[in-house]
Amino acid sequence: MQRIADRVEQIGGVLRVTSTERQQLTAGQTKVGWLISETDTGLVYLRTADRPQGLLIIEDTGWIDLTLANGWQNWGEAYEIARVRRLNRTVHVTGLIRNGDPGIGVRITTLPVGFRPGKVQQKVVWANGQARQVDIYPDGRILIGDTPTSTFRMTLDMSFVAEQ
Repeated sequence: MQRIADRVEQIGGVLRVTSTERQQLTAGQTKVGWLISETDTGLVYLRTADRPQGLLIIEDTGWIDLTLANGWQNWGEAYEIARVRRLNRTVHVTGLIRNGDPGIGVRITTLPVGFRPGKVQQKVVWANGQARQVDIYPDGRILIGDTPTSTFRMTLDMSFVAEQ
């Protein structure tokens, strides 16, 4: 570990370790002000005087594929698939989907726990060349909003703060 710490000092103070390795760090192996990045979780910690393992400052879940419902499917390999990511408390949903049930109130997908808003979010998406509404509920459901859409295609590109 000392060899790695010496290299970190040379390149400016970002230590890349696994979560297990981070938990085993001692004060002599790191310096105050270093960033500690977990390679297996995406979490980033700041080394402080009283915490040699660091204080959590950045949480990145990485992209997680969404399971689509009611006939909705990903557009294809050349396009962004439906997925979700949380950076700290901000959730990002993206993807190009097609051929689903276009009815009002129809579920497109359900977000995992930890990626859900505290209150209903109404978002605008691009669907078959027109702006359409989708609603994101605190239980994680993403539903077609107040305007039916075509089943041809829908671009998901929205962000909100996670509270659940």
